[in-house]
Amino acid sequence: MTTTSFQTSRTVQFSETDLAGVMHFSNYFRWMEDVEHAFLRDRGLQPLAKFGESTIGWPRVRCACDFRKPLHFGDTVALVLRVLRVGDRSVEYSIDFSVGGHITAQGRVTVACCEMAGGELRGAAIPSAFRALLESCVDPAAASRS
Repeated sequence: MTTTSFQTSRTVQFSETDLAGVMHFSNYFRWMEDVEHAFLRDRGLQPLAKFGESTIGWPRVRCACDFRKPLHFGDTVALVLRVLRVGDRSVEYSIDFSVGGHITAQGRVTVACCEMAGGELRGAAIPSAFRALLESCVDPAAASRS
């Protein structure tokens, strides 16, 4: 049975905070990319993969984060990624950040499937092997709220 969400946790490091000990906003975006890559690896996929003569990658084309409560140095943060939509050439994810069961931030990321060949980056259809696994992870409840 395929689950429709992926969960991991991280601890806010001192180097990720500002002088007040609050996690800098830019790190939320780094963490969203990290949890996406962990999700792909957990499903047996790679964020950068060879298909025939080309390499497929997933650059961000849209990224947003709504902040509800600051994260601080030492906080252990639960990260929950859900696949909201799988298009022909893109995938949309949501990522919830929470501490002690309380959501502190909610992120959304749209990545585009791109082929890297000859030093160029071009939009591409999602390969069928990726598509099948990603579609099996779409969270119908989360997708209907988006």
